[in-house]
Amino acid sequence: MVVQDEAAEHADARIALADALLSDDEPWAIYRPVTDDAGTVVDFLYVRANAAADESVGLGPLTGRGMLEMVPESRDFVFPVLREVLATGVRHRSVFPNIVRGGTEWQPGWTAMDVRRAGCHIAVNWRSATAEHEAALVAERSEARLRALLENAGEVIYVFSVDGGTRLYQSPSMARVLGPDQPAGGVFARVHPDDRPVVERAQRELATGGPGTVVDLEVRLRHSDGRWLWVRGRGANHVDDPDVGGIVVNLWDVTEHHELSDQLRVQALHDPLTGLPNRRLIDAELERALAGADAGRGHVGLVLCDVDYFKSVNDALGHPAGDELLIQVGQRLRTLVRPSDTVGGSAATSSWWSARTWPTRPSSST
Repeated sequence: MVVQDEAAEHADARIALADALLSDDEPWAIYRPVTDDAGTVVDFLYVRANAAADESVGLGPLTGRGMLEMVPESRDFVFPVLREVLATGVRHRSVFPNIVRGGTEWQPGWTAMDVRRAGCHIAVNWRSATAEHEAALVAERSEARLRALLENAGEVIYVFSVDGGTRLYQSPSMARVLGPDQPAGGVFARVHPDDRPVVERAQRELATGGPGTVVDLEVRLRHSDGRWLWVRGRGANHVDDPDVGGIVVNLWDVTEHHELSDQLRVQALHDPLTGLPNRRLIDAELERALAGADAGRGHVGLVLCDVDYFKSVNDALGHPAGDELLIQVGQRLRTLVRPSDTVGGSAATSSWWSARTWPTRPSSST
């Protein structure tokens, strides 16, 4: 076994030693390769090691001893790295699992290593990286958890610049809620034409109101498949927050709520069998029409009718036949009046109303 000439490129070794001394509070060591008769590197000899390195390894003074002799387990990772740096001259930095000292005990942990070549020598700095590695793992898990929440949340988060011209952030849930397409104007390009004044007014208020300004609104946005969705939004000015630096808008799809409200409104004002306006809606229409007549804007006509012998139809043919009769009566009455007239009825009482208005004729001049 042959040890390479210690005097070779001694100046470079001194430079490496000087660099290492700059980090004297952390373990460092200078190695010289040990080769066999064929010139193959079979070990590295500690030429110099500081006190922190001796304490880190925990096996007494390292200088003058072989690395594999002192730390046989370094053969699997550290030894190949040192040999590669010696061959290529490329500096190596890495963090790897290791057994590290925790107070007076040894325990599994992580070590950060910086390996440089200095001529025919190798300079190595190392330190415990367990705390920062575990912190990085915690941060990575938190980021993954947040990403999963944002991707699957029913809420969309959209951040844009104060002038509205630059999108700063868009949560992954945008594609799931509003569809995969990305219009050039961002979320603003999806706004229903009738709702754009509402959005523009809210944007101005958020921009001019200063940090802390909050605006709530409810508008329609176009889904990628062409549907219009009702969306409830809350915008907040966070331009003074260095981590945000813009306007944050939270969006919730409330289409189902709107559709349910519309259904309840229809059910409250229409007969469930015929779908025609019920007595409540007819009364409201009559009140509106009579108010117009009192103001001189026209006349009002009202027609009331019943279905004679309706009970006999139910008794003879059954309730399904009676229901169909009422539906047919309602449809036929609807065809007999103008689109502006109101036809209503109640299947429960088989009664029908038709309200009609027409303008007052102007008096002829004399």
